[in-house]
Amino acid sequence: MTQYPLWQQLNTLKQATWVDLTHTFDPEIPRFSEFEKGEVSTLFTVKDHGFYVQRWNIGNAIWYSH
Repeated sequence: MTQYPLWQQLNTLKQATWVDLTHTFDPEIPRFSEFEKGEVSTLFTVKDHGFYVQRWNIGNAIWYSH
């Protein structure tokens, strides 16, 4: 196979150790006390509207960081 720079980069990335820092979101996630809580609200449901939509208000996303 022809050597392209992206293949070399992919091989480099495959050798790394990956750490998943994602976590679930809920309104009680730790935050600075002066910041508002996050909120998840359901706007439309399959039963009532034929589709499902939620609004996620995460405020200042920085306060969810490590």
